[in-house]
Amino acid sequence: MKKIFYIALSIVAATLVACNEDIAVGEVDLGYLKLVESNVNFDYHGGNGKIVVDTQSPITATVATDGTWATTSVSGNTVTVTASMYTGKESRNSSVTLRAGDRSVVVPISQTSSALQLSANTLLFGKQESSQTVTFTPADAPITVTVVEADRSWLSAEVKEEGIVVSVEGNTGSERKSVVSVVFGSQEAEIAVTQATSLSTSVTALDYTYGASSKSLTFDVTDGVTVTATASESWVTPTVNMAAKTVTVAVAANDKLVARNATVTLETNGGVKANIAITQAAKPLQASDLVGNWTVEYFDYFDETYLSTQVVITRKSDTTINIAGLLGAVPTANFDATFNSNNGTVSIADRTVLNGAQAGGLPIYSGRASGTNPVVITVHSSESPLVMDTPVAQATADIWGFNVNGTTSWVFLTLHTIWTKR
Repeated sequence: MKKIFYIALSIVAATLVACNEDIAVGEVDLGYLKLVESNVNFDYHGGNGKIVVDTQSPITATVATDGTWATTSVSGNTVTVTASMYTGKESRNSSVTLRAGDRSVVVPISQTSSALQLSANTLLFGKQESSQTVTFTPADAPITVTVVEADRSWLSAEVKEEGIVVSVEGNTGSERKSVVSVVFGSQEAEIAVTQATSLSTSVTALDYTYGASSKSLTFDVTDGVTVTATASESWVTPTVNMAAKTVTVAVAANDKLVARNATVTLETNGGVKANIAITQAAKPLQASDLVGNWTVEYFDYFDETYLSTQVVITRKSDTTINIAGLLGAVPTANFDATFNSNNGTVSIADRTVLNGAQAGGLPIYSGRASGTNPVVITVHSSESPLVMDTPVAQATADIWGFNVNGTTSWVFLTLHTIWTKR
């Protein structure tokens, strides 16, 4: 009886072993087939992976019908799976079925995609001959580039180590546009190319008073073109509003007695430029600008020698200054003069005033012997430091002055003097 039981048990066991059930990854058939290793997940490059099993029987490997992109080869208990390069946008999956006798193992395989991406899909060029580079990912993708045949006379594209180099010839005509096609397997992308020829502005020059202020101008460019603005001098600040296509140019106050100039340069991202000339007026000359120490130089025709003296100017009002100074050891002279800010002159009214200066030895003279014409000194505000002078043209035969030795005798001396602020 016991013998019959063992015979029946053996028949059942043999039946179970012969059952042809699929074994998922990681499951083990202790009798005939054991999955040891599976490395068959690929990136877009493709390549080789392997599946290793433990079995006592010869094995075969078959790729599922949706896995035409993969092939297998068997060596002993190792199956090599080879995947081709994948240029699609979506990942792909399949499986490999391994068989050993009546047993089988189904091993999933997969390959990720790599979407074609460009660093720029739009390029803007100026009218000059130039090139720009567009990088792409995946960086080692075997891409191809094509230019519309009709535009190949002025546009070219080439794949180089640094990326896609797009080049344009110089343009002396109207604006032109084209497209560079980029292909990576089944993926395609385009680079839109525009070669602009002009950047127009509403004005080419802006003039400002000496105070801080701002003015605006408009510009016109092709849609999609961007514009930047730079200034040649730090006292000028340009600000671009692309939405309104305007540039606001602000200037700081000019605290100098001379006008100043700068240039604002507008430039498109395609390299087209336009310059705006900026001019700011000088700060008006005021009596306070004359305050300080001066050196007065003149030629004494009586002694036939060049002389100089030191002068101090102080402000009494917007229109009146005081001049005081010495000539060598001669006592101090002190008198008032009239300042005219409109024409930048200092006038010494008449001979009576000069008589007060005579004892002080200042080389200042009345216009004529009668004392009816003032001595006019012109301030040159364009100089730094300030310079004033009395013109040689006033030194006529009937001009009289005092003796530089401080005596009361009157002699003919030149009226020409040069004043330099120290």
